Amino acid sequence: MKCVRGPKVLRWGVALALGLLPLISAHAVYDPSSTVKEGKRWAISAGLRTGYDDNTTTASSNKKGSWFGGFNVLGRYSYPTDTSFFSVATSGNGNFFASRPGDLFDSSDAVDMTFAHTFSPRLSLDVANHFRYGQEPQLADNNTIYRRSGDYINNGISVGLSYQLSTKWFLDFSLGDDIWYYSDTQLGDDLSRQAVSIGPSLRYRLTEKTSLSLGYSYTTIIYTTSPRDAQSHNVTVGISQSITSKWSASLNSGISIRTEDNITSKATHTEPFFSFDTSYAVSEKASFNAGVRNSFQETDEATYYFAKSTSGYLGFNWSFARNLSSSSTLNIVNNGLDNAIVPNTASGDEMTYLFNQGFNWSLRENVSLSLNYTWTLVDSNLPNRSYRRNVVSVGANFSF
Repeated sequence: MKCVRGPKVLRWGVALALGLLPLISAHAVYDPSSTVKEGKRWAISAGLRTGYDDNTTTASSNKKGSWFGGFNVLGRYSYPTDTSFFSVATSGNGNFFASRPGDLFDSSDAVDMTFAHTFSPRLSLDVANHFRYGQEPQLADNNTIYRRSGDYINNGISVGLSYQLSTKWFLDFSLGDDIWYYSDTQLGDDLSRQAVSIGPSLRYRLTEKTSLSLGYSYTTIIYTTSPRDAQSHNVTVGISQSITSKWSASLNSGISIRTEDNITSKATHTEPFFSFDTSYAVSEKASFNAGVRNSFQETDEATYYFAKSTSGYLGFNWSFARNLSSSSTLNIVNNGLDNAIVPNTASGDEMTYLFNQGFNWSLRENVSLSLNYTWTLVDSNLPNRSYRRNVVSVGANFSF
């Protein structure tokens, strides 16, 4: 796997954080029993599904629909102690299509590891690593939508160290390293990259319901061959508020100063960014969440340095019967592409809409049935990027 090396500060920072582990021992401030069932460290689940996809290749025209069958498996091992928690999970997903152009089989795999250690009630460490392998073009949804081109590998590691300075003041320090690698030669030259970030932040607990924060981070993005290397300095202020016992909200905003390097020159952009999230517990069985954000985002369109991304999401979860629940989500994203690498390149603009409606029926503790519908619309002025897609599926899931 071809990738670039990150700054030495990341390796020294991780070594320092991990080197602190044997120095201090104290009782954990979390309850391990709330994370892992008592006496059970292993968890395994498997699922089967079938459904219909009316645009299997996300084509702009001449759509090809197909029935498909799929599976998913997940295995997790967790090891909690009084002061530490470790968990590793691996998962695999696959879909086999009855009829479509090209390969009939898609697969994706993931490995996630987390480690948390409480040195004392005031000092804690969190380390997480995720690995993803994706096959075929996909839309990944995590309140923001990213469109990926072709087969890719993504691995990211994050390290967080938190220290309680006083009853109201908290100091956090974070390190991150994120690598994208594309198997296609042309895509790899344009899109394979590594992003390294580092920075401290302060939190102040104003009241039991209100917290304030101030943070700084430095990020460097290094592409394998494409002339799109970039550095950014980000300053963020935020507030988190429990408005009532059922309603909470958080707001983060700041300034990003981003510099791109290319073969002949440098360009600097100063842009504001923000995110707002809120959740409301309608009842014990129903909850609502929503948010909106605006930020820089690396794009998989190789002609541009980055996208100015504005996104919003809505979600509603409802357990309307003893064993029957519903989940509804809507994501809307606008990516503005007006920072072209090649002079006189036309600006790009892309709107993505994604709606998902799911129902889950728990037949018993270890067996559940699901019904899911996903609608996707991409409206873009870039060539061969626009499409509509409807996917409906039914499935069964088993846990052990």
